[in-house]
Amino acid sequence: FYGSFICHHKADAAAQARYLKMLLDRHEQETFIDSDHLKDLDTLFDTVKTRVGRLIAYLTRGTLTRPWCCGEITTAYRTGSI
Repeated sequence: FYGSFICHHKADAAAQARYLKMLLDRHEQETFIDSDHLKDLDTLFDTVKTRVGRLIAYLTRGTLTRPWCCGEITTAYRTGSI
């Protein structure tokens, strides 16, 4: 189980998302960030739905242009994790 899931656009916010993960990991359960934890893209939305306490959307100009980010946010909203 992950305390948080950081949804971000890599080109715009990879370093910022990594820093946020480092800060969160000091104070709570492990934080999911795709570059560390994603092994199978087919299970991404199921992970958001069943294994995440809250989704943090790191919004930049590009975040909502990415289908995977939109799917992560929608899944979290529908399951009450956002």
